[in-house]
Amino acid sequence: MTITSEQPRDRIPAPARRPRSLRRSGAAVPATAVAILAFNHATRTLGPANGVLFINLVPITAFAIEAVRGHRPTTAELAGVAPTLAAVIANNVYGRRAAGRARAADTRKTLTTAA
Repeated sequence: MTITSEQPRDRIPAPARRPRSLRRSGAAVPATAVAILAFNHATRTLGPANGVLFINLVPITAFAIEAVRGHRPTTAELAGVAPTLAAVIANNVYGRRAAGRARAADTRKTLTTAA
């Protein structure tokens, strides 16, 4: 067997590579579609108030993941997370209290009309 530096002539050429952006979109498009369908299902199951709470926690979750991975948060990042987290918690507490008052009012109305 003789080794030569020439390439064999009957070799099939390699397919042209797609640009990197197109290769990434091949995974991004299905993942985005699944994420939208999952969010819609969760909102239908949990209710709109908890669905909005979830979507507002996405940037905070990303911040927490980066902190666990070793990223040291800057003062500006902490200043952004604090009011966002406070607003999400306050909105959720207010919504739950308002819903509780509405249920209590309905219960009183039902008891009053039943008597």
